[in-house]
Amino acid sequence: MKNYFSLLLLVPALLLACKAPSEPEASQETNPVNSQQSEVNQEAPRYKTKELRSLKVVGDFDGDGVRDSLETGFYSVDSKTYLDKIAMPEDIEWDSIMVWFDQQNLSTVVKSANTKMDSIEFVSSFGLYCLINLGDLNGDKGDELALVNDRLDMSRLNSCQVYSYCNGKWKVLTEFGVHEDAFDFIGDEQPVFKLISGHLEPRGKKWFYKDYNKQEFESQDSVGQMFELRVKPCKP
Repeated sequence: MKNYFSLLLLVPALLLACKAPSEPEASQETNPVNSQQSEVNQEAPRYKTKELRSLKVVGDFDGDGVRDSLETGFYSVDSKTYLDKIAMPEDIEWDSIMVWFDQQNLSTVVKSANTKMDSIEFVSSFGLYCLINLGDLNGDKGDELALVNDRLDMSRLNSCQVYSYCNGKWKVLTEFGVHEDAFDFIGDEQPVFKLISGHLEPRGKKWFYKDYNKQEFESQDSVGQMFELRVKPCKP
């Protein structure tokens, strides 16, 4: 009987011992805090509507004596329409914005109200920093156009391109380096830049420029010096 009762007492002990390893399993149950965090991490990104900035400039760019109106727009290759706003992900870094925006198949286009005029198109672009009428620099009766493309890249080094409408097509006559800190601003609304401070500035009826890419080759006396912007006429 003693052995029988000993066995009876031993069996519950063994059962408890066998159940002991199951206790850690309870500790492995889903932690509510971790579960909530996981759900947050798996949430789809939130989106906000962003107005796509448009720039406008007027001038006689084709030299026919009639004022033309140029305007920038974002052209969707997918929908084949121009967009004035887009839903963008919130709270993401610039490198992610670059990838996301590039995937939207948008082009920045400088177009004229005159449908007979050709357009200027940029891919991998976040728009333009500036769009400036320089007047007629080369005496061909047409105004020249300066612009800086807001490239989708990590560099703050950029270039200002000077265009002329030549024989029914826009052509780059010259370009020079600029630093994008010239377009830094304070506040929420980006201003319209009518010059590029330190890089392209009007003096009287002439424009003067400084090539940021050539600074390291300058002599000490020429540091900061700006030069008159001159371009040759279009070739027939």
